[in-house]
Amino acid sequence: RSSDLPEVDRQVGSDGQMRLSSSALNNEFFAHAAQSWQERLADGEFTPEMQARIRQEMEKEKKVEQWKDNFFEEYYGQRLGLPREEAQKTSVEDLVEKRTEQPLPVEVGDRKS
Repeated sequence: RSSDLPEVDRQVGSDGQMRLSSSALNNEFFAHAAQSWQERLADGEFTPEMQARIRQEMEKEKKVEQWKDNFFEEYYGQRLGLPREEAQKTSVEDLVEKRTEQPLPVEVGDRKS
């Protein structure tokens, strides 16, 4: 839409209709984007087959970081042992309060003297 253009690139014609100025689409950024799009189109990047292949490659490369895997919860509060229904009714503040009431486990060998 021409209304999305900067004001310098908008002109109102004698009939009151908005018109693009002669320089509106004539700049290096637009030219580069148009050229890049044409190249990608010519390479077949937008075909359904290529899009499927790109998605497959992205899925192969997608790796979950180990810490995310270790701390994953199906729902917030699961690691605290709360049933899903109770966790949904409980506020975050309540969960933090319950967690701080429980003593923290101390592992032998954690202390440095």
